[in-house]
Amino acid sequence: MSIFTSKKEIEKEDIVGNYIIDRTKCSGKQADWQYNHYRFKITENGKIYFYITNKDQIIRTIEGNVKYTHTGFSPHLIIELEKPKFHILAENPTLYREIWSFYYVFESSKFGNMFFTKGNWKEID
Repeated sequence: MSIFTSKKEIEKEDIVGNYIIDRTKCSGKQADWQYNHYRFKITENGKIYFYITNKDQIIRTIEGNVKYTHTGFSPHLIIELEKPKFHILAENPTLYREIWSFYYVFESSKFGNMFFTKGNWKEID
């Protein structure tokens, strides 16, 4: 029964990939706008590429390094940027585990909590 109730254990390999705004956590016009303007990628070699976009067009890329800390059940991200911090990346994100998946919450001084989940950007209506 615990397979259906225990939360997913995350490994570093699970974290590598593309992330988009999770519009199911907070829906509406603001979530749709964020979805079309922010996403990021974490690579196997410890890089993060945070994209500021206009839908499918990348306007600006903020590059940095990621390290992992093992507090609790899963590795947590530590983001190191070379340039001054962007409001979304000013603090390290919080990892939330669910039964089958996980997501990150970034605290933005402009938008509050921003929810990111693994996925590839697709055009929305």
